[in-house]
Amino acid sequence: MEQPLAGVRVIEVGGALAAATSTKLFADFGASVVMVEAPAGGQVRRLPPFPDDRPDVNSGAFHLSTNTGKRSIALDVTSPSGREVLARLARDADLVVIELPVEDARLVLAAIGDDGPSTIAITPHGLDGPFAAR
Repeated sequence: MEQPLAGVRVIEVGGALAAATSTKLFADFGASVVMVEAPAGGQVRRLPPFPDDRPDVNSGAFHLSTNTGKRSIALDVTSPSGREVLARLARDADLVVIELPVEDARLVLAAIGDDGPSTIAITPHGLDGPFAAR
């Protein structure tokens, strides 16, 4: 039986907990999810608990529970070449979920462009306004 979101392509940019959890649900329902992480890995990889209390970017409980069923690529989205690769990835996507600091999120949104896929930016205080940089 085909899953309800089979054929839907989702790009996750940032690797923090809210984005990782939401895109995990898409993957669980059959969407193809590509996780775009910084070259050093996303924040979720560093969250405890770890087996035997030994930190390891590949074995933390949050990483294992929120990133299964996804593919990943390491990109520096703050660099022009990283944003170029991301823009190419986004061309074929249906949805991009971004959870980055506001300035980096704005760079990613500019790279994707107005004609890109639907986009969700997760920030504590929005992308603009008096408290955006908090």
